[in-house]
Amino acid sequence: MTALAGSHALAGAPAWPVSFSDASSQSLIALHQSLLAPRLDKVPGIPVHDLVWDIDAIVIRIKTGVVFVEPPVDDAPFGAFFVGEATASFKPAADEQRRRLEFWFGRPALEDEPVTEAYFFTLRAHDFASQLSISDPPSVPPDPASGYPEAKAALARRGLDVVEAFMNRSGRAKGTAFVILNAPGIRVEHSKSALLMLRYDPTQQDEIGIEAYGHTTLAQDAPHQFLFHPLATQQAAVPRYRAPAGDVSYGIDLSLGEAMDSAVETTTITLHPAAGVRTLRFRLTPWLQVESVRGDGDRELPFVQWKRSSSGDDLDDSVLVDLGGSPPAGGVTTLRIKATGSLFEPWGDGFWLVDEDAWYPTLPEVRLADYSLHVELPSSRVAVAPGRLVDSKDDGEKRSYTFKTTRPQSSSSIYIGKFQTKAADADGVKIEVYGDRQEKNLDFAAVEMQNIMKVYDRLFFPLKLDTLRVAGAPIDHGRGFDGLLLLSEDAGFSGDSSMADLFRAHEAAHQWWGDLVQPDRWPRDRWLEESFAQYAGMEYYRARFEDVKKTREAIFREWIVPLQRSPKVGTQNLRGQVRNATIVEHWALLDGHQNVYTKGPMVLQMLRYMSSVQSGGDDKFWEILRTFLKDYSGKLARTEDFIGVSERVLGTDLRWFWSQWLLRTEIPKIRWSKRVEPKDGKWLLTVESEQIDTDFTLLVPVYVHFGGEKVAARPLAMKGKAGKLQVLLPEEPSDVTINDNWEALVEVVP
Repeated sequence: MTALAGSHALAGAPAWPVSFSDASSQSLIALHQSLLAPRLDKVPGIPVHDLVWDIDAIVIRIKTGVVFVEPPVDDAPFGAFFVGEATASFKPAADEQRRRLEFWFGRPALEDEPVTEAYFFTLRAHDFASQLSISDPPSVPPDPASGYPEAKAALARRGLDVVEAFMNRSGRAKGTAFVILNAPGIRVEHSKSALLMLRYDPTQQDEIGIEAYGHTTLAQDAPHQFLFHPLATQQAAVPRYRAPAGDVSYGIDLSLGEAMDSAVETTTITLHPAAGVRTLRFRLTPWLQVESVRGDGDRELPFVQWKRSSSGDDLDDSVLVDLGGSPPAGGVTTLRIKATGSLFEPWGDGFWLVDEDAWYPTLPEVRLADYSLHVELPSSRVAVAPGRLVDSKDDGEKRSYTFKTTRPQSSSSIYIGKFQTKAADADGVKIEVYGDRQEKNLDFAAVEMQNIMKVYDRLFFPLKLDTLRVAGAPIDHGRGFDGLLLLSEDAGFSGDSSMADLFRAHEAAHQWWGDLVQPDRWPRDRWLEESFAQYAGMEYYRARFEDVKKTREAIFREWIVPLQRSPKVGTQNLRGQVRNATIVEHWALLDGHQNVYTKGPMVLQMLRYMSSVQSGGDDKFWEILRTFLKDYSGKLARTEDFIGVSERVLGTDLRWFWSQWLLRTEIPKIRWSKRVEPKDGKWLLTVESEQIDTDFTLLVPVYVHFGGEKVAARPLAMKGKAGKLQVLLPEEPSDVTINDNWEALVEVVP
């Protein structure tokens, strides 16, 4: 079929790498091309001056220029191009977004940014001239040298975004606006074709956003440089987002060939579409090509899907399905999507899944759903999947399994191999460990997983599981699902290092942190699963070895060293300005980068110490975690939800704590001194400290060492630059130290 129009591609930008699949609907392909092809041939423009176009936090001020209004498609207006002199503004509402703009632009807001050209894609029922209340007739001939074709080509590289929004323009996408800007201030060396986009998209959880395209600071390789990269997002002043569907369940029927090189997959999806939804957009790996989509009454439904790219640059793994009209509100719709192709590649005795996140058609905006999976495969293979195994059969040639999840999940998985198995029991939960036939450590792995789960049962509470399957998979990471853990081969069963111990415990903790309670917004709430699983893993490590020094060394190695020894790099912002800072200082915890594995657990460590200072022990800290798990079990949770639970359990306002550790990027450096003086037959200890370049509120433990192994500890409070602790001791100490067990995320300097 016809490829996306590439004749108007930006200089240096590669053409869209693939065409539509052979089974894709010709009418949807034609609509896609009509919306994204240049449409201003012989269309005169309207002179304009002193006008304002705005939506929510986005403001475009037109000083003088010309507006060219694109002809409508299907009698619906949508596009216009401006050339002239204008400014663009985006003023974020919160510190979180202001910090990101400071990072990318050197200022906390985009204020009166000069703009010379702008393409407006708007779904506001009226054409752009009417939106600006322009009544003058068109009179200016089009300029063939303008950046209009480049702007349209850039918009086209959003894949199926535009056609999806256009088809849902009367429903959940009503009011959508994508404004693509030629802002000379970001067209620095090596990024001369860079563009900005300001968007209002009610189909996104954060409706307002600013994105950049074609800039080497964001990506240097050609396919990904010429995509739009989000810089900052926020909710609209009046949030409009709602999910495209609710009450979703997936029934996946998968048949695999004898050599595992072919797959036939039929997925039955039952859902309640949101009011006004005309199209639904699924993710599905292009390794599987859709053959048909059928709706209620076995009615065939039009769809579009891209072919798989021979280069591997599958930039849009969407399948867009036309429901043929908006279904009635509250009605149940059933879709059956049949796809064929290949899902697995060989790896030793097993097979790796070519796409872990889109191996079945999934609605990415629907975060919780029920799953059933029926798989048929050669009898020599064994399958593991999430949920309860409700049926299995083997006739000597073919083997089949049926799995059903026991609680709503954000996704599903499957892995296949010639497994050997070992079993264990943890507080009534059967643990099944699956490893390849060369694996010699299954007995160890079974006992290890048994111990991990018993520790977590005590720390949190027992899960309502019949069976936990733990499988070694040909992946370089781990993943957790309802009753299923996938462990990488290197650190799963064979690894005997402390890193392997922590890895296994981390992945097991995801049964609570990530599966029982799932983060709502990605990447903002990512730390709610990764940081908490990381902290739980270290707590298991502490319980397993019962060695304070060993745990202290593990915390230092795994969390502190990556933070304190992060290399300093010179990073350019979009204006070409260089900022010299450590990698750690570039990203806040809520940005969801790798610091969720280092800074995140240290934030929990500090919360634990603070609660112990307040209450005299660890009970309140563990009460916070258990309360959060119980309150949000089977639900999506946000960072604000955990903050609320922590404040409720501790009975105090913790906004200062969360603001400085979730949003700020610095790691405080402190200098301290000690003085011990005789006083009234006792000894007066004075500890003084100062922060260097920060003004955090800190609690740092001071350890007073006496003869033998006797140690006393007191908290040193720092509110701002300085702190002071004085305590009268019964005897002269042999030593005074601070932060012995890394209770505070600080760097002590001479």
